[in-house]
Amino acid sequence: MASAEAYFGLRDWLEQDQRVEPAQFFNRMRQTYSLVHLLYFDGMIVDSRIVAHSLYHTPLATLNKLTNNLRDTLLLAPLRHADLAVQPFDWRDIAPKTLAGQNLAKLARLLRLNSVAACYPMLSHNGRAAFLVIQADMEEHEWTHLRRVHDRDIAALAVSFHAKMLARKRPDAYPRHAPDRLTRREIETLSWVAAGKSYWEIAVILGITERTVRFFMSNARRKLNVMTNPQAVAEALWRNLIANPHEASELI
Repeated sequence: MASAEAYFGLRDWLEQDQRVEPAQFFNRMRQTYSLVHLLYFDGMIVDSRIVAHSLYHTPLATLNKLTNNLRDTLLLAPLRHADLAVQPFDWRDIAPKTLAGQNLAKLARLLRLNSVAACYPMLSHNGRAAFLVIQADMEEHEWTHLRRVHDRDIAALAVSFHAKMLARKRPDAYPRHAPDRLTRREIETLSWVAAGKSYWEIAVILGITERTVRFFMSNARRKLNVMTNPQAVAEALWRNLIANPHEASELI
């Protein structure tokens, strides 16, 4: 089992390294605490959508076998549970008769994961939720001992890693050259996308064609350097270019 010296070594590395890569952190955590998988999430759950600002996890071959729709559907309820948590919790503590518990159990079976896992929720920016999930293949008594002895250290390391991730994506890290600035129409379109409106609905609201809405969103994704609309929403929220989706929906 990990020693106090190993914890301080990991903490010092996090504090001193200027740019911590998620894969490096995951590998060190796996070695230090005999973990198998880790997942870091920073984002929002808007209506029935998962909008990830940052999502990193250790390689998991079985994950590629799931469709995006099935994966997101099964993750939604457990992520909502984690979003409401204020302190670390064991995944086994989620009531098995709840949707979160049932979906989590099904996801674990599909991914062939041991049900031994814990979640460490953290504060983030702009109404987002953040947490680190750790998973291990251990006997019950080994897992109980790990949590009892190292829970506070793992929680502290999760916060330090999260701080590094926030620092590397802070708004002032992005140059705001004039050609890259979003236009008023692009920001309006993004705001309505964040509120869950379809392209057709946005076209009606703004009094433009659906083709023009697609053009605005294409420009917005390019300027924000992202590939998908959910990523564009998350990035725009991070840069304070649009309002929180919950606030945007109140404008409807």
